[in-house]
Amino acid sequence: MQAYRFINNPAVEVGELISVCSRLRSSFSQGRDVLVLIDETSITIAPSDARYRVETHGPDTWIGVSANNKSAGFSLFAGLAIDEHSDLVYGLSDIVHHCVPPTESTREITLKQRIKRRALPFEQLASYAWALAASNSHKQLTEAQRVTYVMDRGGDSYAVMAHILEMERAEILIRSRVNRKGRRIDTGQQGRLNSLFESTSWQSCKQVQLRQLDHYSKSSGKRKRRTARKTSLQLRYFPFQPNFPANMGKDSQPISRPLYAIEVLEDSLYVPLGEEPLHWRLLTSRPIQTIEEAWYIVSLYLKRWHIEQLFRLLKKQGLDIEATQFQSPKAIVKQSIIAMTAAAKVLQLDQAKKATQPLPIEIIFDAEEQLCLKEILPELEGKTQKQQNPYEPQDLRWAAWIIARLGGWKGYASQRPPGPITFKRGLERFETILWTTKILKRKKET
Repeated sequence: MQAYRFINNPAVEVGELISVCSRLRSSFSQGRDVLVLIDETSITIAPSDARYRVETHGPDTWIGVSANNKSAGFSLFAGLAIDEHSDLVYGLSDIVHHCVPPTESTREITLKQRIKRRALPFEQLASYAWALAASNSHKQLTEAQRVTYVMDRGGDSYAVMAHILEMERAEILIRSRVNRKGRRIDTGQQGRLNSLFESTSWQSCKQVQLRQLDHYSKSSGKRKRRTARKTSLQLRYFPFQPNFPANMGKDSQPISRPLYAIEVLEDSLYVPLGEEPLHWRLLTSRPIQTIEEAWYIVSLYLKRWHIEQLFRLLKKQGLDIEATQFQSPKAIVKQSIIAMTAAAKVLQLDQAKKATQPLPIEIIFDAEEQLCLKEILPELEGKTQKQQNPYEPQDLRWAAWIIARLGGWKGYASQRPPGPITFKRGLERFETILWTTKILKRKKET
């Protein structure tokens, strides 16, 4: 109800909505090491009218085409801030909307357009969205001790890395996509990254627990699944200095700090039939002096699982944003931003239920919402001790218990714990109750 008013209100601009939906409280991260997981998700609307939408609404359209150049859609880049050590989800740190117009599909024209784009300033390139999400996130995390920006292959851009490393207290951890030239700082050996890895012996092997993944590849559009499993990974690493790219602009800044390159490869004996072995080549600015520190960096990259879960909640397995009934392109973008915020809250509540220590309730709920939760609680608690909320009102787990009950969970500790879909239903009911309460309060006041 409340969200619907924002979507259809022409006075509420997209930038303003993003600012409200991705606002963090910097005090929660004071003195902490924070990871900001940045990734892109494509929102596909309809396969039949992509060009009609773009041509009708002109060059400033909110909806263009998805990666296949056929379906109507757009991308959202999200920054998800989490505590490096406890995995506490602080919330969304930024959302960047990106729209791609349809292009001619011939290879010759595509190549010419690609060459033309290389001459554009960094701020006009699609890759700038990764840097922008990091910059906007950093402005909110002023009290954090250190912020590490974790990105997959889409963020592997020299300009993106250089931009982030110019910020104080900022580090990068990126999965390598570009087989770039550079040198090993320790030996002086020159070459491309892949060949430098191949000339380096494997240095360590370790048993690692992998979490389940189920998502669609942004490059191929195909569904990719990874079975949860305990597996064996081997690792090698070295300090690496990438060369300054020849096609960078005159005003471009070089990467100001040494990087470390890490390669991890899964033992094929542990890989289920139909899946591919995990194989990552990572670049990080975090110093690595020992094998243990290299494995710790790998464990940080594994935490990208949280943002994959965020996008999973946004799509068919959760809020099903791509089934929108709105016709206005701007309204669809607004609805997607609000849905992303709701998905982040579901993720926070799902993580809270697993916590062993109290968490500040203010991470999600303001004073008015907390009061509403207190009023709801007596209607949800049972007569027996087993059906009482076991947490204190200032603890986020207390709120998670109430939201889970609103979502259909019975409240027994012996019952299967509530999952993301239960929290999704509970949040929807809570929003309705909160909105109704506000209306009744206004009527009484008048």
